[in-house]
Amino acid sequence: MLVPSAKLNLFNVTPADQRETLRWPRKWEHTISLVVFFIWGLVILSLHVAAAQRAANYQVAGCRTITQPWFSSGKEPCSSLIYDCHARNTSTLDDASLEKLDPETLVGLAVVHCPALRMPTTFQKFTSLMMIHIFNSTITSWEVDSSISASKHTRLLAILLSNIQLSEIPVGMRQPLPRILKTIRISGSNLSELPDDLSSKWSGLAVLAIEDSNLKAIPSGVFAMNVVVLSFMGNQVQAISPEATVPSNTAILQLRLSINPLQELPESLMAPNSLIMSFNVQNTSLKSFPSWVETQTRVVWAYDTPFCKSLSAAAPTSTVKCFNPGTSTREPNFPVELFEQLYAIH
Repeated sequence: MLVPSAKLNLFNVTPADQRETLRWPRKWEHTISLVVFFIWGLVILSLHVAAAQRAANYQVAGCRTITQPWFSSGKEPCSSLIYDCHARNTSTLDDASLEKLDPETLVGLAVVHCPALRMPTTFQKFTSLMMIHIFNSTITSWEVDSSISASKHTRLLAILLSNIQLSEIPVGMRQPLPRILKTIRISGSNLSELPDDLSSKWSGLAVLAIEDSNLKAIPSGVFAMNVVVLSFMGNQVQAISPEATVPSNTAILQLRLSINPLQELPESLMAPNSLIMSFNVQNTSLKSFPSWVETQTRVVWAYDTPFCKSLSAAAPTSTVKCFNPGTSTREPNFPVELFEQLYAIH
């Protein structure tokens, strides 16, 4: 008679008992989650404190931004460095200085006031670089073993050279460029000629500007590079090669040839269906324009040219503008004054 009673008690479980039984695993899950998150928070906090303490001990001359990586490589974690040869009482960037830096951290490198710059081979280790700026320096050597590398500098976006002395485009800049590199600007240099194969070496650029230099000629292939902005303002160019051609179905947003002793534009420069949105030839020696100017350009800025000073310019034209546009051309100028303030010698 006791057996049926036991069976009855076994299956006679109330809904309240069932709910209480289900709560126990949930309570443990909640408690375990709180403990795990608390421990994880302590780990994060300790890593952050350790990183901050390490960063406080770094003394990187010229570093504008010290990062605080959780896991240290033992090298200085500087993300933006101004290497000032004058301040360091040296003539060039060297391997010893670069070896102290974390190559995974540095994204911006400015080399300034170096009278005999020899690019060190350690430069190729800095695979996170996004911008290189060389200012007020003389480049005496930039060889293949320290070159800009398509396979190593895969994040590099821009190369800027300003107030620079160089007899030619360095070998280290004439190697295959990183695919993502879009801007090369050279301003205020003594550069007098460009290699004929420049267009093949620097393919893929969006902006190519070599300004305020001593160029006497522009390689014909440069006009076929399919860039967005092409500028040779402030050089000594008297003529464009008749072999130069902007390819069909190509649009150049800005072509800047102003402040050159330019006397003539070739009739064959523009292939069918090619277009120049803004063409700046101010302060040149142009007396006339080829026929494509009226059909394959949107606006031509020709202030202070013989064409605009002649009586023939009195006839209205929808394309060629003879007034001084001031800043209305909206052309980006190289901010030399800003860099002079930023890199001022103290």
